[in-house]
Amino acid sequence: MMRATRPTIRIDFTDFWPTFDKRDNFFFNLLSQHYCVEITSQPDFLIYGVFGSTHMRYHCTRIQYISENVRPDFSECDYAFSFDYLENNGRHFRLPLYVLYADLHGGIESLLMESALARRARQPKTRFCNIVISNARAPERIEAFNHLSTYKRVDSGGRYLNNLDGPVKDKLDFISHYKFTLAFENASYPGHTTEKILHPMLMGSIPIYWGNPLIERDFNTRSFVNCHEYGSLDRAIERVVQIDSDDELYEQYLSEPYFHGDQINPYADKDRILGHFDHIFSNPIRRVATTMEFKWRVWRWNARRGIARFKSMLRPRGPS
Repeated sequence: MMRATRPTIRIDFTDFWPTFDKRDNFFFNLLSQHYCVEITSQPDFLIYGVFGSTHMRYHCTRIQYISENVRPDFSECDYAFSFDYLENNGRHFRLPLYVLYADLHGGIESLLMESALARRARQPKTRFCNIVISNARAPERIEAFNHLSTYKRVDSGGRYLNNLDGPVKDKLDFISHYKFTLAFENASYPGHTTEKILHPMLMGSIPIYWGNPLIERDFNTRSFVNCHEYGSLDRAIERVVQIDSDDELYEQYLSEPYFHGDQINPYADKDRILGHFDHIFSNPIRRVATTMEFKWRVWRWNARRGIARFKSMLRPRGPS
């Protein structure tokens, strides 16, 4: 996507996670490749997360980025990037969280550069399976850990269910030693795909995945164990045991490309993401913030009028 000159875009960020850096993040770095990005407290466009309500103070075009398993609220935002499949909504773009995580590790393109087979050759797998979790409120994940542990030991390196000497310091290095990784989301919802599946892919460990029932839209399911294909956890675990016991089958999984046709999926295509930002920046609309401010003024005027009428009813009246 070539541009003769780089137009200036005035933006701000708010309501993201505590470690979020306004000048070093996926959106700023991506947009800076094609725009002169100016961070200002008086922006034309606001990109905001789901960890606060500061965005309500902004009266510019609001762009919501949703990193959690929640739905876009188009009564508060003008545009949204989220996990959801809303293909017919021009105000929405599906941008799964794993795309942002991939950007921290060389970009999503790194999954095309080296197969799982090559990654395994670079880092031989000497252990069976691992899991890294800190959230105790995920029964499917806990059940999978307990079930698979009856076959062979599953090393748990997170804060919850830890069976090592404590939480691991480097998650990716930890994963790199294992043939399999239990990659279970906190919950199952169409489109909700996080870094859980990405991390083992980056390290050449076969993900045992549960979460997004439509995960085949994101990745080639012949490259990992997709629990949603087997109808039950028992049958999925049986498949893991089969792969672990058959070197040829194991190699077959590792030789498969992560993406269909070894081509990045449309949700992670940076040109498409930039194209949607182009659409946002070049299509001024009646902003939600402006509409909400107008509604608030009308409500406040009606409320004051109602209070005045109520007070007038309480005033003493003369004899009738």
